[in-house]
Amino acid sequence: MYRPILILLVAGWALLTVGSVNAQPGWVSKPPAGNSLYLYGVGIAHATDDRIYDRQRADDVARTDIARQLRVTISSRLVSTKVEDAEAGFALDTREVIESSVTLTLDGVTIRERHYDKKHKTYYALARLNRQSAADLVAGKIQSAAERARGYLKQADRFDGEGATYRAFLALLQSADERASVELDESIHRALAANSVDALLAAEGLESPFTPTQNQIESRINALVSSLSFSDDVGSGQTIDGGLIQDPLSTRLTMDRAGQPVAVSGFPVLFSTSTGRAKLDLRGTTDKHGIIQSVIHQAGTCIHQSCTIAATVDTSVIRAQAPGEQVDRWIARLGDIHTSFELMPGLMGFEDGIGELACRLIHAPSLTETYDLPTIAVARFTYQDTRISGPFTGPLRRIMQSQLADMDRGRLIERVDLSAGTAEYGDPNATATIAREMQADVVVWGDYWESGDSVIVNARMTGSDGSRFATSTVIIPRDAIPYQVRPPALDPNIPAPPKNGLPLKVWTERGDGGLFVEGERLTAYITTESDGYLRLLYRQVDGSVIQIFPNQLSGDERVSAGQVYSIPDVDDGFDYVVQAPFGVEYLIAVAGATPFPRLPGREVNGGVLLQGSVRDVIQRLTGGRTWYGQAICRLTTVGQ
Repeated sequence: MYRPILILLVAGWALLTVGSVNAQPGWVSKPPAGNSLYLYGVGIAHATDDRIYDRQRADDVARTDIARQLRVTISSRLVSTKVEDAEAGFALDTREVIESSVTLTLDGVTIRERHYDKKHKTYYALARLNRQSAADLVAGKIQSAAERARGYLKQADRFDGEGATYRAFLALLQSADERASVELDESIHRALAANSVDALLAAEGLESPFTPTQNQIESRINALVSSLSFSDDVGSGQTIDGGLIQDPLSTRLTMDRAGQPVAVSGFPVLFSTSTGRAKLDLRGTTDKHGIIQSVIHQAGTCIHQSCTIAATVDTSVIRAQAPGEQVDRWIARLGDIHTSFELMPGLMGFEDGIGELACRLIHAPSLTETYDLPTIAVARFTYQDTRISGPFTGPLRRIMQSQLADMDRGRLIERVDLSAGTAEYGDPNATATIAREMQADVVVWGDYWESGDSVIVNARMTGSDGSRFATSTVIIPRDAIPYQVRPPALDPNIPAPPKNGLPLKVWTERGDGGLFVEGERLTAYITTESDGYLRLLYRQVDGSVIQIFPNQLSGDERVSAGQVYSIPDVDDGFDYVVQAPFGVEYLIAVAGATPFPRLPGREVNGGVLLQGSVRDVIQRLTGGRTWYGQAICRLTTVGQ
């Protein structure tokens, strides 16, 4: 009773097996042609030990074949089209979508047939895509994006009606971003919905059945951007006095609407210096009247005839706040929207006057041609030709350092302290020596003097080889400087050294004319070209003379030729600490071939307070001899 059914089942199974090992079917070499209803794809996979995996690979390749056909079709469509839209303000150039990394997920693909070639151990699959079903699915995605884009457009209209122009602009960019996200999907939709490839390639334009279109959105953005401009500048033409200007800079950002200027609010604006130099409020946003202001804290003309401040739409802020990449095509045009203010030079103040000097030096053509980012040391500034620092020196150097650092055109060595080995490079107090010792490319130094009601400051920039890179001078009103300019006690009554005396050098870590503050430690460096004996004297501002070497805690007074002595040395049990009285003081080194006499005096802080002036002391030490060495190092001490 059951046998006929069994035979029928076996026969059917045998029939399927035979079919699977026959030669490849015709659809492998000649797949069904695509039509208005379907697209077909063929997949081929060579067999491995995993039959389930092999069959799946053949299915995937068949699906990919359909995707490839769509890519080729879309690519051909786009490559054959170039749309230039003057109203939208952009050109849609040809794109090779076929080379993009877009992954097409095609729902509605079914595997219609499979075949296994046993002889060649190859799996085949035939996939079919229902064009209409796939087109409907893609259309749903496009429609959703278009609806979101319409929502952003409504937001833009509402913000625009409230006068919030910048928020309206951002909403327009969000709308454009939504439509751009489905741009490729629209091409896919055209490829699926077209009756044939020929009809697709023959189509004109890139019009979309989904609204709003990308062109419509970008036309609105273009209309806004094209009409933006700055107007009603206030503050230009002011005079810079003491680095300050009387009124803040103000400008108004507007857009043209029906021939009338309308205030643009909320747009970010950047103020920057285009010529000269300035410290100012850099960023802000336009208020409800489209007005934006910037306060100038300090300005100068530097190497220019005037200081020019530019106000531009701040594209860096817009790029950070706008979504996606839609803002990129507008950035250059937004950056072109600008206005400028010209400030004229007036009387120099103290800080801006020194800033002018720093700016002129750092922009010297000979320096910029030699170094991209030079290493800079600021050395001594002394009074006139005295090589003496005054109370004005410290603030001058600090402001010079600060101004050079703010210009960010090199690396600043903030502290210049010379070592015992400085003499290896030559004169320890020469600027070229300071440059080599500090490993600086250039050294800034100079002098200053009083002239009537003004103070003249002259600054120089010297290289490590002694070459002069730049020199500049500024005139500052005396009442703008809240410091004592002329050093006290300029005439110490120190006798001149003998013309053919023993070669001798003395310096401190701050060089000749250095400035020391109360509580700081001082080190003297001495070297001589002949063996002999040494005395080191310190002439205080009140005229008293103290022998600080040799002393009770130091070694004897003998010195060897060519050796640099540090006083105190690192192993010595004493220090020289700056304390009152303050003013211009002197280190006087005296060296001779024979021992000096012991002069009577009173012990003061480890040294010996000697009687008489420096001239008297030196005469008693040398006994009228002319063959001895003498060297002087000047320094200024100030209270904290």
